[in-house]
Amino acid sequence: MNFFNRLVLIIFALIIIIIPVLLLLIGYGVIPQSQISSYFDYQAAVNALGKLSISSIQSAKSAYGVGGIVAAVIFFVLFLAEILPRIKRPDDVIIEDTPGKEVRIQPRALRALAEGAALEAGALSANITLRSGDEVNRVRCVIEAPSGTNLSNLAQKVKEKIRQEYQKQRVRADEVEVIVKRTLEPSEKRSVR
Repeated sequence: MNFFNRLVLIIFALIIIIIPVLLLLIGYGVIPQSQISSYFDYQAAVNALGKLSISSIQSAKSAYGVGGIVAAVIFFVLFLAEILPRIKRPDDVIIEDTPGKEVRIQPRALRALAEGAALEAGALSANITLRSGDEVNRVRCVIEAPSGTNLSNLAQKVKEKIRQEYQKQRVRADEVEVIVKRTLEPSEKRSVR
């Protein structure tokens, strides 16, 4: 979502949030009614809210009111999604950006590349999670190891193999984390998820 879309979304969300809060503040006497009357028709808004009841939901005005409430909730959720920090999922990795020769790798391909590297290093199965943020690419690999193996050596081997495979593709892997989930007998080998 670009900056303009976010700005419009935030403005709409603020308007839809501020109006009910303002009406409540006026209703409880925190803000004097005489001050607000000069800006907008406060009494008409209060009368409209007073007429809203379950028996009058059949009318068109009430339907618009219910629609407005639903829209307010949706905008409030979208507003919270914009202002709360979140983990950024990686975008396509651009390898070559020369016009006519653009090369991009999708996160799905990077995940498959890391899974293959982990299996090649000796893991029985691997579950890869990619994250990016603050110009740092993170690869988190949860593996299942064969029983009787040195887990720290296997984890280090998987980490190095993932870094090597990413370097071959000219993709940065700033942080590679390998976690051994459990050990399995080779006969219990499960497929890669």
